[in-house]
Amino acid sequence: MIAVPAQAARKALVIGNAVYFTLGADGKPFADPKTALPRSIADAEGVAAALREVGFAPQHITTRTNLNAKAFSTAVEEFSKTLNPEDEVVFYFSGHGISTDTGGNFLVPTDGPALDLDATDQLLYKDFQSLTLTLNAFKERKPRLVVAILDACRSYPSRQLISKAGITRTDGLNTTQSADGQLIMFAASHGRAAWPYINAKTDQSPYSVYTRVLIEEIKNPAEHVVTMAQRVSNRVGALTAAAAAQRIQRPEFQSKINGDFTFMQAASKAAAPVPAPAPTDASKDQEIAQLRAQLAQQKPPPPLQAPVLDGYALLPGGMAQSTSTQLTWMRCSLGQSWDAAANSCKGQAKPYTYDQAQQAAKDLNAQGGFGGRSDWRVPTVRELHSIVVCSSGKTKDSRDLEDGG
Repeated sequence: MIAVPAQAARKALVIGNAVYFTLGADGKPFADPKTALPRSIADAEGVAAALREVGFAPQHITTRTNLNAKAFSTAVEEFSKTLNPEDEVVFYFSGHGISTDTGGNFLVPTDGPALDLDATDQLLYKDFQSLTLTLNAFKERKPRLVVAILDACRSYPSRQLISKAGITRTDGLNTTQSADGQLIMFAASHGRAAWPYINAKTDQSPYSVYTRVLIEEIKNPAEHVVTMAQRVSNRVGALTAAAAAQRIQRPEFQSKINGDFTFMQAASKAAAPVPAPAPTDASKDQEIAQLRAQLAQQKPPPPLQAPVLDGYALLPGGMAQSTSTQLTWMRCSLGQSWDAAANSCKGQAKPYTYDQAQQAAKDLNAQGGFGGRSDWRVPTVRELHSIVVCSSGKTKDSRDLEDGG
């Protein structure tokens, strides 16, 4: 019999540890608020969702949360057994991490015990998850490459210690060199803690500072992973520098990846259409003429039973419908509310990236919508241009858009 090799795939193990236990005076473990990481679960779930969005098959993404030492080891072992030669592997961990100058890096399980100052590294290997052994477990299966992403540089009380023998145990991870075929991304530089948020009172993101940037960059199409890692580092550094110049978080990475790897699914990139040549003025005029002809053939909409101002029917609840395009618009941005008495918006508009805006629209509809409708979406460039008003009045035609109109 001849064995047929399994087809190489893109697989991910995503772990988030948030609830850490400490032994109480009675010898029983309790969830210790001093070591809790409220955003780690959201971090893991956000990364898993981003991987699905860029093409990782859902059945190839293993997500685990709040793992004790035994469960952590089991998760790594079971995931390793699913790997085949030439697979592309992503490993993500959000939680506490510690390092020593002799034993390397360790990921802290939820039942990680307090360390004796003079304990040997043997106890670390027993009670904590060794990063080296974890990556070696993957390497044994001969994947094409492994991308390890570690948002595991969180401050862990009473861990920055020096033993009598002079061995240093430090908060965070040691940014040691990666092995062949590996890229290791660290949320912070050696021995430094990562920021869970920019501001505890005003930061509304559900993700840690590093992971929120990572999720956005994972979705960047056709971007080599090493270039992406560098941009994540630059963006996180800039975010934290703006908030506190004396405590900048500087992510680091070590790469020995040979060949190309992007988070976007390879098949999707290969099928991407060749960009069309830029439209000429003649082609733009022809497209506009066709659109106008189509509009002329459409039946006029029924008259609106609402007051009309400057080409818009003013609907109740802070909405307006264009009499020319029939599009209904919110009169206020998300984050604001309509004040009918003052005939204006109040509150502060929320800022969004393009991807965040798309998700915000989906979330709004899933939560019941707005104004009795649940089909809200982000407008196109053309639709946005239809509501532009200049100081001299609304523009009649425009030739400055790149999409043919």
